[in-house]
Amino acid sequence: MEAVPGYLSLHQSAESLTLKWTPNQLMNGTLGDSELEKSVYWDYALVVPFSQIVCIHCHQQKSGGTLVLVSQDGIQRPPLHFPQGGHLLSFLSCLENGLLPRGQLEPPLWTQQGKGKVFPKLRKRSSMRSMDVEEMGTGRATDYVFRIIYPGHRHEHNAGDMIEMQGFGPSLPAWHLEPLCNQGSSCLSCSTSSSPYATPSHCSCVPDRLPLRLLCESMKRQIVSRAFYGWLAYCRHLSTVRTHLSALVHHNIIPPARPPGASGGLTKDVWSKYQKDEKNYKELELLRQVYYGGVEHEIRKDVWPFLLGHYKFGMSKKEMEQVDTVVAARYQRVLAEWKACEVVVRQREREAHPATLTKFSSGSSIDSHVQRLVHRDSTISNDVFVSVDDLEPPRPPGPEDPRPEPEQGAGAGPTGTAMVEQQSVEFDSPDSGLPSSRNYSVASGIQSSIDEGQGLGFEEEDGSLEEGSDGPVPAAQVFSEPQDPSREKASRAGELEAGEELAAVCAAAYTIELLDTVALNLHRIDKDVQRCDRNYWYFTPPNLERLRDIMCSYVWEHLDVGYVQGMCDLLAPLLVILDNDQLAYSCFSHLMKRMSQNFPNGGAMDAHFANMRSLIQILDSELFELMHQNGDYTHFYFCYRWFLLDFKRELPYEDVFAVWEVIWAARHISSEHFVLFIALALVEAYREIIRDNNMDFTDIIKFFNERAEHHDAQEILRIARDLVHKVQMLIENK
Repeated sequence: MEAVPGYLSLHQSAESLTLKWTPNQLMNGTLGDSELEKSVYWDYALVVPFSQIVCIHCHQQKSGGTLVLVSQDGIQRPPLHFPQGGHLLSFLSCLENGLLPRGQLEPPLWTQQGKGKVFPKLRKRSSMRSMDVEEMGTGRATDYVFRIIYPGHRHEHNAGDMIEMQGFGPSLPAWHLEPLCNQGSSCLSCSTSSSPYATPSHCSCVPDRLPLRLLCESMKRQIVSRAFYGWLAYCRHLSTVRTHLSALVHHNIIPPARPPGASGGLTKDVWSKYQKDEKNYKELELLRQVYYGGVEHEIRKDVWPFLLGHYKFGMSKKEMEQVDTVVAARYQRVLAEWKACEVVVRQREREAHPATLTKFSSGSSIDSHVQRLVHRDSTISNDVFVSVDDLEPPRPPGPEDPRPEPEQGAGAGPTGTAMVEQQSVEFDSPDSGLPSSRNYSVASGIQSSIDEGQGLGFEEEDGSLEEGSDGPVPAAQVFSEPQDPSREKASRAGELEAGEELAAVCAAAYTIELLDTVALNLHRIDKDVQRCDRNYWYFTPPNLERLRDIMCSYVWEHLDVGYVQGMCDLLAPLLVILDNDQLAYSCFSHLMKRMSQNFPNGGAMDAHFANMRSLIQILDSELFELMHQNGDYTHFYFCYRWFLLDFKRELPYEDVFAVWEVIWAARHISSEHFVLFIALALVEAYREIIRDNNMDFTDIIKFFNERAEHHDAQEILRIARDLVHKVQMLIENK
């Protein structure tokens, strides 16, 4: 026979503790007053004072648990079935608290740190105890017998002997026993009923139903009250969600599943149709295809400038050419300006004692290497750089070769700007011991100009300085004036005079603070360029020089922020896809309008952490509680690198392209903070692993570091879109 669902409660008074069970049919209000009075379910109700109970049998099954109360005369009360989910253990915990301070369970429930009350872990039958423990295959008990004892009370010998014979231990004193009805416990029809499912037909006692009816009314009010306060808490919760999370997503609900028209992403055919006639597709339609499927790799070079804001959707080719012209002119101007300042920085560093370079150095080994180079003979120094240059493809000698003749020797001194360049490469490279160190030199911007045949020889610098000897000349003209062949015949004395005049002109053009700032940023950039994606095929030495030029140009325009480690990671994928210095510079500038706030000078990182806490607390409260318990890493500091670099270090290059373009498109489609949902999707993708292993802060950092570049990017994006949809639905209360 099926179990009758009901409402179980414990009622504590000053003298006793009582268990009451009422069928749901008497509680749900479906019966009228007349029907309620005549209902047969009243005969199923139980009222059991624990003063008459001596032991409790507990049986645990996969479907839940069963509890049987045994009275002092050995008669079992109807079994009470508990569903799965620890409800039996919760009831025993409440019962144990209710028996205090007079009574207690024997054996008592155990307390386990982090879990609360648990069943005693007993493995064998103990002759010293009267508790019966069933031994399973694993040796751990699943069936328990608990006694209810009252320490400190004297026992009646006769009753105690009778109970001891039955194996239940001594009973309660006679004065503590309270009859269930006016006939005590001698009413067999009430006390011997095997289950609450059969109606007693010949009960000799007539219990008073008024207290039970009042109990039902009281419990009804409590249920309604709990439902009301639960609804009120939910409304307040929704208000909090709308207040704090409404700004994270757009209010127009976007389905997480890919629609038929966007399943393949933005393809080459679709893009060619758009370029032929802009009326074929609207901007949001193209962005929607990118949001769901990304961009086909062959057209990324053409699409990314639109996604980043370099071009505007709807521009004509003529307007795009005008934008490119303005950007190219701006880039060349900035490039010349910071390279001119770099010359002054190197001149100051050569004049200063080598010890001053330590503030720009990353380690003592580099400092000692620099000091050895300073005291090295110039002839030996030239030999070192001849070996470096020999590693590159040979070039025919020309008048623009900056290397001095060997016969000049150490006594000749720095007779011109050529000697200045040699020393700057030697002293300022952060890794001068490597054969390719010239490619990462702080002064390598000048050297790269020579290698690429841009006509920026050192004689040009000398000539420009001679020309400006009568008055101050802007430093940018050092790199912008065309080369004059007649100046190559100038005497060595004129070159020396021009070299001395360089410091005087530039000293007037730049302040000490500016030169110190530029020197520090150049050093930081060179260190990061040297180690930026060194294993990726694209970053050959010439391309690393281009990466350095673009980064230095951006930092020159943003010296108030300066260079921060990680900026090269954001620029590198743009240069790989666009493969154009001016275009990469413009797109990187647009990207940094958002990303610069993640660096220490901005305040976006703290906002990301706070929003992550709110999101996971609302969308996955169980995982949030687990994080809170295992060392409380709900600060989400392990997400710092994710937000700083837009997951660039977490994914291989091909997946970085796909994730970035979805982030850019999501700003117009679903959320301007889509990175939050990607971060949450990364956590949710490994939710079971985090939960099953009870990971703490150290474990989760180690786990995600080991999983870097092994994530399923498309699955992460799918989960992120689904999380955006959940928040939108929650805000709309649907």
